[in-house]
Amino acid sequence: MQCRFASSILLLASLVGTACSRHQAPVPEPPVGGDGGAQATHYTAPDGLEAGGVCALDAVDGMQPAAARLQANRTVVFAGWLGDAGGGVPEQAHLVLAGAAGQFQFVMHAGDHRPDVAAALGSPGLERAGYNTLVNLVNVPVGTYRTSIVMQEGAPLECTLNATISIE
Repeated sequence: MQCRFASSILLLASLVGTACSRHQAPVPEPPVGGDGGAQATHYTAPDGLEAGGVCALDAVDGMQPAAARLQANRTVVFAGWLGDAGGGVPEQAHLVLAGAAGQFQFVMHAGDHRPDVAAALGSPGLERAGYNTLVNLVNVPVGTYRTSIVMQEGAPLECTLNATISIE
């Protein structure tokens, strides 16, 4: 009896894990080296920048953001989702890394299918809020960086990702 019960628990856990994993953004394998990806440019906050929008950083190079220790001079993948204050997906956005060595921005685009985000926030406009952005770290100095997304449509909005990454 105990074996049947234990088997049932394992089967149930497996099914729940499989169902939940279907709702995460697919994370492509990162390329080796610093080839490709969005190039870093120096960032200056636009006039009138306010906190707003909704966003999340699900993974950095397949790792939990809190554990992200990245090698300098590589191309890495930032994966998550973003939405503007109106419950839609902005066409123009930048991933921003801000640290003691400077502030850097990378052009990014959402559009990946994220029905989990739309359902959780009750906003059908976020159905394609997912992003998988290749980021080229070649011009970013070694250091620790706070992460955010700046959306450029209408009044500029900054959505803090609540993640700090290290480039080593």
